[in-house]
Amino acid sequence: MLLYLSTALATLPVEHGAASGGGDGVSEPTPGSGGSLGPDAGPTARVLGGEAAAPGDWPPVAVLFTPLGFACSGTLVTPTHVLTAGHCAYGLTEVRVGGVGLEDGQLRAVRDVVVYPEQYTTLDLAVVELDAPVDDIAPAHLAEGCLGNVYEDGLPVVIAGFGATDERALEWPDQLRVADTTVGDADCSVTARGCNAGAPPASELIAGGEGVDSCAGDSGGPLFLAGAGSPVLVGITSRAALPSTAVCGDGGIYVRGDAAAAWLRDDLGLELPTNRCDNTAPVLPSVALTLAPGGRWEGRLAIEDDAGQQHAVELSNLPLGVRAEADGDRLTVWMDLGFRGEGTFDVRVRDDGVPSLHADATVTVTALAPPQGCASVPTGSEAAGGWALLAALSASARRVPGARRRAGSPDRRAT
Repeated sequence: MLLYLSTALATLPVEHGAASGGGDGVSEPTPGSGGSLGPDAGPTARVLGGEAAAPGDWPPVAVLFTPLGFACSGTLVTPTHVLTAGHCAYGLTEVRVGGVGLEDGQLRAVRDVVVYPEQYTTLDLAVVELDAPVDDIAPAHLAEGCLGNVYEDGLPVVIAGFGATDERALEWPDQLRVADTTVGDADCSVTARGCNAGAPPASELIAGGEGVDSCAGDSGGPLFLAGAGSPVLVGITSRAALPSTAVCGDGGIYVRGDAAAAWLRDDLGLELPTNRCDNTAPVLPSVALTLAPGGRWEGRLAIEDDAGQQHAVELSNLPLGVRAEADGDRLTVWMDLGFRGEGTFDVRVRDDGVPSLHADATVTVTALAPPQGCASVPTGSEAAGGWALLAALSASARRVPGARRRAGSPDRRAT
């Protein structure tokens, strides 16, 4: 991964120069001041080893432009502020939010930019103020406060950005891409890997590697918490981790979301989205069904969750000869006449908390063996009523005493 390399610097001639001075030791580049991208500080960021995002995925992801074109990625953290890397902050004029292409999403002009003090030796951060609020897109939550305990080695995360997709940073898809990976060093504690010695303790992390990485153009973009449902920002893409055998692919260094939140809230006075930490994960037992071929089963999923939660149900990996539909928490399963043996499919239940949490379960469907002799085989609703079997396989989840109830039961909390 290159260090602090934006797309404009990589593909077009630009003038290098320092940001104009700001008060209180915070440099404030002037919006629209030309193509200068700041000091040439060496390697930066990309999404390598991922896939194209579908429309509507990760709506807080932003695209940042200078007069020369696409420069960096970013993340909407308030309706009027986009968080990005400090080395991306120079000469910015426009921002798009909410699209999956460089010309998609809501376009806003840049009103102001504030850069973290001494960003090349401390935290590679900048916040861009927009000229008008972004409509109908919820800002990303930062993983801080009661979500500050998520930072650990092995944490599943998602890289997102508009950058290059090959290890030499030569292929540019012009589309938002995402890649699943894990955190390798949650505290960026090994300075030999390129961690900034001047950064506050535990304010950077290392993620990716082995061909999955951010790349040129992904700088400033998000590292999201995987499986959270709603976007939770764990890191902000900064630069390559060392040693680096290729331009991209060996892992990157990210400013941690809790460190960014402390700067935005405590130093700049921004109001960030509040994390709802009383949300606990739903519990969903697995289900075993025995049906006669041609039979149908219908019932309610035994979801346990916090009072008042609403749920979305996703079904996947259905075996050939088995059909299923979910309507709210009600599940219907049909078995074709020709189905024999056993099959399984997956159910995911996602709640509407912030961050959203989910539970996974497996439905096992077994065909009832045909009876011997002349006895008839029950089908349709008769099979469903006579042969369906539910077996609860408990799933572990955090619980708050007195705060959970069976989904669909009345909410009797006092108002």
